[in-house]
Amino acid sequence: FFQTKSNGVFIGLVVSLVALGYDDKDIVFELDSDNFKDISDFLSIWYFTNHSNIDNFVVDNKDYKIIIKDCKRLINFLLTITNNLNNIPEDSILSPLEYSNGILNGYFSGKSKNIDGYLGVCSNKMNTELISTLCSRIGVIGTIVEDTFILYDHEMTEKLFKNIDMICSNKFNIKYSVNTEEPYE
Repeated sequence: FFQTKSNGVFIGLVVSLVALGYDDKDIVFELDSDNFKDISDFLSIWYFTNHSNIDNFVVDNKDYKIIIKDCKRLINFLLTITNNLNNIPEDSILSPLEYSNGILNGYFSGKSKNIDGYLGVCSNKMNTELISTLCSRIGVIGTIVEDTFILYDHEMTEKLFKNIDMICSNKFNIKYSVNTEEPYE
């Protein structure tokens, strides 16, 4: 497993979207209509670049799910590096920038939310702190409020998008109305 941008995006998507959707042999990505096309396009390219069994990759357009079937070996590997699919790998803060930027890309593509007009991601404390650290590697500074990382500054949001080349950029351009003012006190 090489620490490349595309593998980082895959890990970010796994941690943000699969935590509640896997069983013993299949990986299930549960998406929404806003990010389905971009993420399914990325996952199909990633899968067919790294694997050859076309029958094991299923796209469910009706329920917005992507299923990678019969991939026990891949699941075991992911369980090891992501602490049971719940956490961003801790070593990502020391990894090549393209890999850590890929993780940010996948994580924001899968888990970001509009929080009072600002871009944010909610997670557990460890992931929130790792997201903050990975963002600081590219000069993007946000605020942690409980278990949420929020970009209150429009310039920081633009800098994030510019540095990590989001796979779901359309989702953010349409769905998010990012405030240009500082939050009130």
